[in-house]
Amino acid sequence: MTAFDAMHDALFADANMAVAAMVEPFGGGVAMACRAILSQPTEVLGVAGMEIAADTTIVEVRRSEIPSPQAGDTVVTLDAAGGETGRYIVQGEPKLDDLRIVWTLDTRPQGI
Repeated sequence: MTAFDAMHDALFADANMAVAAMVEPFGGGVAMACRAILSQPTEVLGVAGMEIAADTTIVEVRRSEIPSPQAGDTVVTLDAAGGETGRYIVQGEPKLDDLRIVWTLDTRPQGI
């Protein structure tokens, strides 16, 4: 285990940084448990000479827990008791960090 692996393990274990989650594969299959770090930046998009602010949710998951996420997968966030707190659909191609440890998933709330 490298120092970077240990650092990511500590971040994902921290209850202030990460939440329990499940990733449900697109098209069905067995859901995979993981820890996820969520952030909600506002992206500013330029469209036809105008700027439009779009809310998005970025979900980071460890490759060791979710080896091959794909567009269309559903990320379900859970509270401490295992109850569902949110559902997000992965949109676009997941991106793996340079060290190949963490996936970054661009998501939207389910139902939108």
